[in-house]
Amino acid sequence: MPAYIGGPAWPELDEALTRRDFPTVLALAENDTSIDVAERQLVIGICRAMFHQSEQAVAALVDSMLTFGALPPARAAVAAVFLGRLHYFVHDSPSVANGWFARARRLVAEHPDCIEHALAALPLPGCDIIDVTQLHADATTALALARRVGDANLEAKALADLGTAQVSRAFVPRA
Repeated sequence: MPAYIGGPAWPELDEALTRRDFPTVLALAENDTSIDVAERQLVIGICRAMFHQSEQAVAALVDSMLTFGALPPARAAVAAVFLGRLHYFVHDSPSVANGWFARARRLVAEHPDCIEHALAALPLPGCDIIDVTQLHADATTALALARRVGDANLEAKALADLGTAQVSRAFVPRA
């Protein structure tokens, strides 16, 4: 499974991500024409967000969503989640972010076993999710999916969010 959340095989990108070599990741996304343009725009948008280039990130992510079009909607959901994160963290606009997160959830609603479904269910750190009952349910579902597909990063995120939900709901037994 590619390191960038469910996309096609792209070994060079995975190697650069493993090294945390984000300039190389961006260069690959900008220049590797063997990969679908929608996937490349998705990676460009994520990288631009990491480089604090918000306007370019939004443009690339929106382009990615439009280019995915009627293709597998789960891939467009990844772009929607990252657009939501940009609006939440960078533009301080939770309402706009929640709109993007809702769109991501709609895009994966009919695909509960795809890795993107877990990303759409847990788009923010657990401590930023207000509805802890929903966080608990989403983290439980994401954890099961992560274990089924063997995604250790997603499993760690789901466990962290599940722990946040359990502590928030006082589900932690006293010693």
